[in-house]
Amino acid sequence: MEKITTRSSTVFKSWHITSAVRSRPYAYHFSVEDFTQSEPDLWFPRALSPALAHDSAKQLSKKDLLVLHAYHLIHFMDYTTRLEMGHINETVQCIISGDLKHFFDKDEQLNALKLYTDEAYHALFSKEIAAPVANHFCLERINSARINSLDQLLQNSPQSLNGITRFCIAFVSETIITNELYNLIRDSLVTPVANMLIDHLHDEGRHAIFSQTVSHNSGISYQSLRRII
Repeated sequence: MEKITTRSSTVFKSWHITSAVRSRPYAYHFSVEDFTQSEPDLWFPRALSPALAHDSAKQLSKKDLLVLHAYHLIHFMDYTTRLEMGHINETVQCIISGDLKHFFDKDEQLNALKLYTDEAYHALFSKEIAAPVANHFCLERINSARINSLDQLLQNSPQSLNGITRFCIAFVSETIITNELYNLIRDSLVTPVANMLIDHLHDEGRHAIFSQTVSHNSGISYQSLRRII
């Protein structure tokens, strides 16, 4: 990879006043009224899951369908928490003090720390959204198959390529999650969930610019890496 001296630096210039963790009020607490919302699509849009749109799902009672939608929400939140803490932030550590640090100048390393701060906050509010929903609907938490695949990909990577493998996983995932968040907020959702997704997307738009610019400058093919993820 080449040294990164591109417009990706500009997206973090106003970070201290625009990042969700710095500027957005905490608006993710569930009220009693929130848990009275019984329309399944208010918890997770069916258009975003083949399982929810499947003919067999249409045969479920509204109560069972509500639980299924809520389950999709907590599964996505748990996936987000594990992605942020297990892959994104580990990659930032590689950029700051690990195998990748010589590819980034001091300004870019500072920007990576700002991204690290954002991602820790995303992990926090994703976990805090998932917990009360799981408790209310009595839902079991299971590991994300996507995360398991990413973990396996990292384990199978040669040790000498550990840093670049983390980089590919993290920053392609950043671009993917931006699109997923955008699709989620296009529908009406329970208020604290909607607030959380909007704030998350607010940050991820900035991160996507960073990751796409880095990938472009380093000659990494997004489409080839997307097939890996």
